[in-house]
This record gives sequence, structure tokens and C-alpha cells, in this order.
Amino acid sequence: MEGIMRTHVGIDVNVKGLGVAFTCYDYGTFTEVYRLLDEHRDYLAGLGRYGIAVEYYPMVYTSRFVSLPFRLYIREFKYPWDYIEPILRIWVRAHRRGIRNWQRIYRPKFKRMGRRVKHIVPGRSIDYIAGWSIEPRETRRLLKKLFRSSGLKYRVGDEIAEELVFIIREYEAEWLERYKLAVKLMTSKVCHVISHLEEAVVKLEELRGIEEKYRECTKVGRMRWRYVTWLVCGGVSSGISVGLVNPRGTSSKCPICRSQLRTYGWEKKYCPMCRREWNRDTVAGVNISVKPVIEWLRRPEWRTPMKVKTRGGARMKRHSRNSWDTPGAIGPLGGHELGAP
Repeated sequence: MEGIMRTHVGIDVNVKGLGVAFTCYDYGTFTEVYRLLDEHRDYLAGLGRYGIAVEYYPMVYTSRFVSLPFRLYIREFKYPWDYIEPILRIWVRAHRRGIRNWQRIYRPKFKRMGRRVKHIVPGRSIDYIAGWSIEPRETRRLLKKLFRSSGLKYRVGDEIAEELVFIIREYEAEWLERYKLAVKLMTSKVCHVISHLEEAVVKLEELRGIEEKYRECTKVGRMRWRYVTWLVCGGVSSGISVGLVNPRGTSSKCPICRSQLRTYGWEKKYCPMCRREWNRDTVAGVNISVKPVIEWLRRPEWRTPMKVKTRGGARMKRHSRNSWDTPGAIGPLGGHELGAP
């Protein structure tokens, strides 16, 4: 089924945005897709009011395919610890005198319990406060930096600790709501453009094992891969198939000559053979679009109705449990397994 599809769309999910590439294998399909993207330039540019930018890159053409890549990203993106840093900095400056007075009065105590002596430390530590954050390690590092710059020890009173926990949780919830809204807007706009095609294959990376890397890199943990996959499966039209591809080498190999790319920073890539500069999201989108599908999440033939017996013995038709009429439909990686809200 994948071979007869004329248009292959690769979507690379990154922390700051999405890399999209429309790949065609014949001239007629290329002109149709080019006209479609040209007509929706103003439609995608409307995301600028929400702080989302769109960048178009030169087309990628080889003897096998022609690809039209572009990128959607949050213009002034901040990680949660960067978002709450100015608020915490102002709060520490306003309360440093009270915290310093508390640290002078309340010192560690020793309480005798039978033959043993218990070491009692009043208040709460920074580790307790950071434990309530969605990014404990980065929040702990931020609090230590702010306390060290103000000459404070890493321990505060119970009331002050609860106030800090409340501030961190409230502002992180606000950041998470804004971030999910931006991801939803980008994904829904791309799905709207894809839905204008009669037949197409949408491909995403198979990143189920990415949760194992959360402890190594906290920035990777912010990737909304499951959320984006859930939105794509429920946001495209009935004639569109959705599949997963192997993520190996998607952002490290040149899609033209297949040579290893050199990395300059996080986003910039350079091919020494083609002497062409790439963006990390767009090169991944092109490589994803030309890779074979290893697992299907949605196919048009899954929408065929099935017969179900009723209590009275009569038969009625309804859609299969694998139908994708709604984003929360049941299927491979469907519903709450994909992180549906």
C-alpha cells in the first residue's frame, strides 16, 4: 500500500517545533503539492499571532524523489526552568532578609531518644522543594544558584518552603498549558494542509523507548511525541495513512548522498560531500518521509464497518474499534496510551 501512495509526508517532532517534508515521486504529484503549499502560505503564516514562526527551505531533489521541506517552531521558546527563573529571582530577593534571619535562629538540634541521639534539622531543604517540580534536577540547580548568589544556605522554613512549592507548581502548570497549546496549533495546521490530499502517507519516528533517555537529558523529556502522534492520527482525513519509521540516522545523514552530517550546534548541520547546510528538523523530516514504514497506526481500510449483534438478535452496522473518526479512538497507540488529555 505504501508503494502506490504518491505523496509521503515526514514529520519530525522536536522540543521547539516540527520539521515537515512533502516528498513526491512523480512530476504531476509534485506540481499538485507545490500548488497546495503555495496556497496555504498565508494560512500557516497566521500562526505568527501565537508566537509560532514558519520557515521554508529550498526543495530537495534527487533522481528518485523531490521533497519540499519547511519548519514550524516556537519563536521565543523557553524551558520550564528558564520560564520560572525571573519569578524565583524576584521572590528570593524580596525574602532573603527573612530567610537569613530564620537561618540564624533555627539551628540543628540533638534530641536524646533512649541510648541514641537523633539529629533534628528544622525547616525544608531545596531538594524537597525541587521534588515538586516537573524537572527536579534543573529546578534544584536553579534554586542553588539563586540562594548562592544571595548568600543563603540551602534550607528554609516550612511556610516559606510551601510558598516556593506553590509558586513553582503554578508557573510550571502555566508553562505546560502554553506549550501544549502551541504544539496542538502547529500539528492541527499541518494536518489541515495534509487533509487536502486525496491519498498520502504520514510518517513519524517510532520513539516509544525515548522515555528511557529522560534521566540522561531533561530536554528530551519535553518532546511531545506521543501527543503529536495522537493528534495526527485523529486530525487527518479518511484517505490518509499514518505509520512509524525507524528513527536511526534521521537527523545525522544527508538525504541526497547519504553521507554523515557534521553538527554545528543543536540545529545546524553540514554535509561535507554536497557542501550544503541543513536544519536539523528539516533534514529529519526529509529522511523520515523516504524511510519505509515499520508499523502502521492508521490505514483507510480499517474504517470499514463491521456487524454487531444486538440484544434482540438483529444486526446493526457500526464502525470498527480500529476506526479513527475521533482522536481518542482505540487502536495501536490510540487513546490514553498516546498521552491523550
